[in-house]
Amino acid sequence: MKLELIKIKLKEAGMKITPQRIAVLQALMDNRQHPTADDLIKTIWKVHSNISAGTVYHILNTLVSKNVIGKIETVDNVVRYDPTTEK
Repeated sequence: MKLELIKIKLKEAGMKITPQRIAVLQALMDNRQHPTADDLIKTIWKVHSNISAGTVYHILNTLVSKNVIGKIETVDNVVRYDPTTEK
């Protein structure tokens, strides 16, 4: 997803635009599956090895609470994330 669209999503949610938030949203939006946090961390670390796993989890939880992304819990209790919040 283009950087400007990510910035717009963050701004509309009233969130500060940070490189870490951009990296998490970019990784999620570039993934055609419903990735887990661990999947996203592996993707992010390929480019941004300085972003901690804890930071990624915190950002994902914040994005879910602000309704920027969706959170899906499977029957196996695996949490996956979706860049789309619409049904």
